[in-house]
Amino acid sequence: MNANTLERLLDAPVQCFDETASTNAAAMAWAKAGAPHGALVAADRQTRGRGRHGRSYCSPEGGLYMSLILKGGVESIGGITTLAAVAVCRFAKRQGFDLKIKWVNDCMLDGKKVCGILAEGGLQQVPPFVVVGIGLNVGPMVLPEDLLGKAAALFERAPRLPMENIAAQIARDVLEGMKDMPGHMTEYRARCVTLGRRVRWMQDGETMEGTAKDVADDGSLVVETFGGTIGLSSGEVSIHMKDGSYA
Repeated sequence: MNANTLERLLDAPVQCFDETASTNAAAMAWAKAGAPHGALVAADRQTRGRGRHGRSYCSPEGGLYMSLILKGGVESIGGITTLAAVAVCRFAKRQGFDLKIKWVNDCMLDGKKVCGILAEGGLQQVPPFVVVGIGLNVGPMVLPEDLLGKAAALFERAPRLPMENIAAQIARDVLEGMKDMPGHMTEYRARCVTLGRRVRWMQDGETMEGTAKDVADDGSLVVETFGGTIGLSSGEVSIHMKDGSYA
């Protein structure tokens, strides 16, 4: 990606890399050093991309890897995560794709993951900030065998837009959406395939089950269990499938 082009489109400072370890790590360091609200780090590849809970995030060429620095009015990591998911879905809709969201941070195309989101806090910093990382499989791209059937890309051939335009559109949607938070939650809930489904998760080493009823404005999943209604603000849930399995 071309940093000058992306800066003109976004009207904000930008760092672009052909390859970096992690755009989130670079953005966290830049934010602590004084980068302003709306500054963006983007890369064509990551060598140590990270997902939730410290998992590695496959980041081959053909994907868009970007981390947006947000300052001012940032109150909830979960709220920013859901906002970024909606921004990705809105971009995809403009390109003719109808994405769904698996709580809390996976954007899905026909049941396959095309985007993962990782929001990380500097909420205790002065001033507080959040870095939201977005890894979008734009395509075309070569996926490892263990992801075949589980992940997909938006475009099988060359994308209709340059990567700079894609990054700028998503970033602008996030920045504009912050002004109306939690106004994006209506669309998030409508796209969330987790709602209404039986879900399973681990808590203190024990397998828990319940029915996903809602997503709160702060991004937590509201689950009805035999013991009552609870809110999951972190962790990962598996959804009950038609064959009886959880995925």
